[in-house]
Formats: sequence, C-alpha cells, structure tokens
Amino acid sequence: MAKMVDNLILLKTIGKGNYGEVYLTQIQGRPEYYATKKMNRTLFQTPETFKRLAGEIELLSMIHHDNIIKFCGLKKTVNHYYVLTEYCNGGTLSSNLRKYMQTYQRPFTEEIVQYLMKQIVNALYYLHFNKIIHRDLKLDNILVNFPTDYDKKQLNMMSCKVKLIDFGFATKLNGPLTYTALGTPTNMDPKILQHIKTGVQNTGYNETVDIWSLGILCYEMVVGHMPFSGASMEELYSKVKNGSYSLPMTLSKEIVSFINGMLKENPQKRLTASQLLNHEFLLKHPSQFQSIDVRQIQGTIMPGGTIKMKTKSPQEMANQNILLWDIFNQPGIYKGIPTQMNMQVQPQMQLPSQQPNLMIPQRQQYYMNQKPIFQDAPYGYQ
Repeated sequence: MAKMVDNLILLKTIGKGNYGEVYLTQIQGRPEYYATKKMNRTLFQTPETFKRLAGEIELLSMIHHDNIIKFCGLKKTVNHYYVLTEYCNGGTLSSNLRKYMQTYQRPFTEEIVQYLMKQIVNALYYLHFNKIIHRDLKLDNILVNFPTDYDKKQLNMMSCKVKLIDFGFATKLNGPLTYTALGTPTNMDPKILQHIKTGVQNTGYNETVDIWSLGILCYEMVVGHMPFSGASMEELYSKVKNGSYSLPMTLSKEIVSFINGMLKENPQKRLTASQLLNHEFLLKHPSQFQSIDVRQIQGTIMPGGTIKMKTKSPQEMANQNILLWDIFNQPGIYKGIPTQMNMQVQPQMQLPSQQPNLMIPQRQQYYMNQKPIFQDAPYGYQ
C-alpha cells in the first residue's frame, strides 16, 4: 500500500541500503517516477555522519551529467530524511552482470564493456575535471536504465544508460591531495588498503584512486570475477600487495591495454580519465579489435590460456591512442563531451602546442560552496 509523505507518494520498496529503504515514488499530480531513499535521522546525529549526508546532497545538487544520478529534492520530517533522485528501472550494474552470466554462461562481451565504459569514463572525466573524487566506484554503485521493458527483460545492455550513484564518500579536492581512507576494500587503491591494513602512514592521494577502482570494475565486467579477492582482509591485502592478476588470452589487445593502463600500483603511471576516453579500446569499432600479440606483453603465459600480469611493473601495449593533454587542473565547470584527439604515442612523448577546444563555460561563482537546503515537511509526518 502506498504511503504519503507530504506530496510524495511512496509506491513500493525497490531496494535496501546501509541507511534504509529505497522507494519507487511519484510526486502528487505528476506522472514521472522517482527513487526515494528513506533514512532514519538518528543515523546522522554525530557531526561526522551529518557532514557526510550534507556533503552528498551538496555534491549531487550541483552535478549535472547524463551518466550521474540526478538529485531531485530532499525532505526532512520528525524522524526521517527523504532523498529524492531520478528513477532507473534496471537495478545495479552488478545485478545485471550476474543475470547476464546466468543467462549466457559468460561475462559481458567486449562490445558491451566498451559501450558501458564509454558512459562511465565520461562521467568520471566530468567529476575529475571539477576536482571531485568519487572514492567508491564499483558495480553496485552504478545503476542501469533500459528504454523499454522488453530491453530490460532481454538484458539488452547495448540499449541501456548507466548512472553513477552513492556520493556519500565523494569529496571535492581543495588541494593537491586528500587523506581520509574510505572505500570498498576489493576496489580500493593499494596504498589506501595498505594504510588501513598495516597502519603505515597515509601520504595522501588524489583522483587516481578512482582510476584504480575503474580498472577493477572493468576487469570484473569482462572476466566475470574480481582480479583480487579473499576470504579475509589479510588474504585480500596479500593478493593486492603481490600485485598479480590474470587475463584470458581470448581478450583483445585493446582491452588488455585499457585494463593495464588503470591497474598500476604507481598512481602516477595510471592513465587519466581524459586519456582513457581517447584510448583505442573506446575509439575503435569492436570489429577492428586485434588478437593479443604475446611478443608485446611482458607477462607470463599460464596453462589454460591466461596471461599473468603484474601491477608493479605493467608494460604498455604498442600503438595506444591517448589524449596527451591532461585537463584535470584547468579551471571552470565543464558539462559537455570531451574533445577526442587521436594522437599516436611516440617514444618521446610531447605535449601538444595548443590546448584542445573544450568550450568551457565561464562562471562568476562556483556554487559548490553553497549549503544544501533541507526542506521541512509539515509537522507530524514521520
């Protein structure tokens, strides 16, 4: 039975999270559907937890990108917060991968991974350009929206749109580095995981932690399991510290290069979001992908048709197409699609003499510093 909270009609429960239920919702008098996260206010009584909630609302209220969940409003009642966002009908990318593997007995094809990664990397490019780090990128934090019920039933992943969600751990960089250790261990940057596990000094990190997590989820989509896992924190840390992971030899040269460009222990050697957008794996048509040439891979060929790679000394694949201009530190708010520049990597890489034409809009005020508005429902609502 539907519940009413002010002008919100909570139709049915469609999910549960760490902080409460998620409801399929309508606004009274409107036909559109929304998703509403209902959270008990007692969970946010400490300054730290309230700051995290307020920070998430603050970020979502200023972010505008097709592949990031749209914030639609917030209501505060006596006992609960209700966070209203756009509704996605397909569940998480994690659940869709499981359904796909159950149906077809294999993970996503490279064509599907390319289609999905174009959207995810574009969203990440937007965040990093605006100096925002997500800090919890994983398949569970990406929602899927299908255009029709038929596409949803048939798991037509090539028709869907994906949306990044859960910005509770996200932060805006106010300097070159940040230090708070947050995230999901299986997708966490090795240095942060090392800090949590061993207590070694946290020397700080930047947006490159998202690139590592992006490599983990890309690997999971095309291989069908995590590159590093363990029954305990100790086992997981041991595998990440060792830095070995395997890739099937059935994968293309392009996706192997793409994944290896992200799964590098040294953050400074990872490709940036702008470089990933212009990587050959995202630029080429899948019919042009090439088979792996073992002569170009400094890895160990294993029985069963796999290649053992190392994050500590990953080797570049030949003939990468990347964007050499890193715009992360450029000012402004960019809301468009990045200009793609095909540039052949040479032995001695040089920056282009001119900046790419990004058409960055000029703004008089960067409104991220504005405080979120908590809208009160009439007294008596629970």
